[in-house]
Amino acid sequence: MSAPSLKIDVNKMSAAPSQDEESGMQHYTVRVKFTFGDSGKVVERSFSSGETGLGMKKQLFDSLSVDYGKMTLAVDGTELIDPLSICDTPALKDKKELDVQVTVPDFDTDKWQTAKWDE
Repeated sequence: MSAPSLKIDVNKMSAAPSQDEESGMQHYTVRVKFTFGDSGKVVERSFSSGETGLGMKKQLFDSLSVDYGKMTLAVDGTELIDPLSICDTPALKDKKELDVQVTVPDFDTDKWQTAKWDE
């Protein structure tokens, strides 16, 4: 006698809801202006309010070929912590535009100098 088989229709299965879905969080677009130290270099990018500090660094790496492990992002002198999203940071919640200061220890000698900067 064989054991009964169990058939599972994976098309009817769904993943557990994310924390944002459970809390009813609605993400919005945030325009971020990155200023690189005293260099005068500025880059602007748009992100979802759910984007993390690490995700922002990654996008800068992808567009400028810069080592994101070296950079620090800060808003009004407060460092953005990599795993937290824009909407997880109380001072940034509901803001549609952010001015972010980027600190890189060896900015003047790094390959960033050959990056294609926004005009």
